[in-house]
Amino acid sequence: MKLKDIYTKIENTVLDDWNSISQAAHGTVAHMRPIDEGQHDVLLVLKDDVRISVEYGLTLGLHGADAFYTEWMHEDWSKNGSDVAHLCEVFWNGNLVHSGVFHHIDGFKGVLFTPHDDSMTRLEYALSELIANRTAGRTTKQYMDQIGLVLAD
Repeated sequence: MKLKDIYTKIENTVLDDWNSISQAAHGTVAHMRPIDEGQHDVLLVLKDDVRISVEYGLTLGLHGADAFYTEWMHEDWSKNGSDVAHLCEVFWNGNLVHSGVFHHIDGFKGVLFTPHDDSMTRLEYALSELIANRTAGRTTKQYMDQIGLVLAD
């Protein structure tokens, strides 16, 4: 399977296409990350192709003075919950094929990946929607429109 095929498959899914496992509740580390590096909160496994999985939730940023900050966080809603950065990783057959950083925004009602200039990749858009649909309410597209982000080709 080519990398683009993996990305396209993820881009064409909805939350019901995934089996969701809360790793914090079960104390598992799906890809055997050393405990001192922390672990993701959630593991998603694609139901029709279990070779594809997504892990997310490992905290990268800190609250307060050491908080993660990026220029697009100028909107009032972005300051409520977005000072913590999280890692999201995509695996195929247990091998890391993509890694990105996302932020909960608007009081944890939405999710945005750290933009590349003024755009977000289609894969990161799809991952934002998966995470937001599992934890939040507002769509990624609404936030992207509000701050002028576009999908990269």
